[in-house]
Amino acid sequence: MKVFLASTSPRRKEMLRWLGLKYVTVAPGVDEEKIRDSDPVILAQLLAEAKAEAVAKNIGSGIVIGSDTVIEFEGTIVEKAKDIEDQRMMINLRKGKPFDIISGVCVIDAKTGKKVTKSKQTTFWMANVSKDKIEKYIQSGQGLDKGGGFGIQDENGLFIDRIEGCYTNSIGFPLCTVAEMLKNFGVNIEVDVRYEVKKRTGKDC
Repeated sequence: MKVFLASTSPRRKEMLRWLGLKYVTVAPGVDEEKIRDSDPVILAQLLAEAKAEAVAKNIGSGIVIGSDTVIEFEGTIVEKAKDIEDQRMMINLRKGKPFDIISGVCVIDAKTGKKVTKSKQTTFWMANVSKDKIEKYIQSGQGLDKGGGFGIQDENGLFIDRIEGCYTNSIGFPLCTVAEMLKNFGVNIEVDVRYEVKKRTGKDC
């Protein structure tokens, strides 16, 4: 059964390969700014569904995976930084504090129309990173394309204090959830997902 990933994210593409699957990447072409909801769980699911549906309607058959991640900090959804000044403010505001990372995953069988959507939440505590290290990171050009202004896996985990929950979810693709959903759609996955994640990242899925 052919598998399609409705994403061009390098991280999602890499992690999906860990499952030992052959798949096709398709840019979903969704205007995410038009999809809004004040509830981060609902928003993550709506975004994932929009991506999967956009690809599924253009293929005759196959299993389509859509995924998106939303960050919630102190009751507010955190967007991507507008510029480096906004990025600097975002990072400094969250130093040493916890926030929630919510991923939505939608899997669709394009032939039958069967659709399942799930979400997963991980709590992340940001390290109290020094001003100099933050500035060096910002000047490197990283993080502007990520919610909150930085990537958890960037700079060998510079921003990580601790993580409560699934590590792959914290970097935008809850691989254990994805694998279980694919299995329920008849996709054969032979690898031990938790073992693969631990081997490749040193952290738990």
